[in-house]
Amino acid sequence: MKAVLSEPEIVTRHGKPVSVILPIKDYEELLERVEDAQDVAWLKQVSSKSRQYRPLSEYLAGRNPRTATRQRGVATSGAVALSLALLLLCGCASSTTTPISGGKTAPTSVDSIEVLFDPPSRPYKTIGLVTVQTGSIGAKDSVIQREFKSAAAKLGADAVIIESLPAGILNEQAGRGRAILWVK
Repeated sequence: MKAVLSEPEIVTRHGKPVSVILPIKDYEELLERVEDAQDVAWLKQVSSKSRQYRPLSEYLAGRNPRTATRQRGVATSGAVALSLALLLLCGCASSTTTPISGGKTAPTSVDSIEVLFDPPSRPYKTIGLVTVQTGSIGAKDSVIQREFKSAAAKLGADAVIIESLPAGILNEQAGRGRAILWVK
C-alpha cells in the first residue's frame, strides 16, 4: 500500500533535521520557482550591463560556417562525420518564456516579430525572457531564430533581442533573448 503525503515530512537524525520528503508535485513546483528566480536574476544582470548589438543581417553576413567549424577545432574528417550525423538528426528547437511585466499582452503573429542582435535605437520595454534550447546536433540558424520569434509572439512582443545563441558541438547550451514591445 502506498502512503500519500499531504504535506512535507522532515526526517531527523539524532534529533536534527537532515532531509525532507515531499510530494513530487510540490517538488516540481519548487524547481519551477527556482528556475523563475534564476531567470529574473539573469534579466537584472543583463539589464544592468551596457551591451552592443547589431542587426541580424549584419551578423549573418559576417558569419562564415567554414571558419566557425575550424575555430571549434573540428578536423576535416570530423566535419565529414558531423555532416553524416546531421543527415540522421533533424535540427529542432524548443523554447521557454518568462513574462516579466504586469498585464497580459495578446499574442502576436510570428511573422510580424523583428529579430534583433542589438538594442534598437527607438524606445522599447522588455516584457519577457526567452530561452531557446536545441534538441539535436546542428540546428539551423533559421530554426533557432524561428523559435525565438515564436516564443516572443506568444508573449505578445513586437520584437526579440537575441543576446546569445545556443552553442557547442552538441548545442546543449541554451540561447537567451528578451521579448520587447515598442514604446510609443
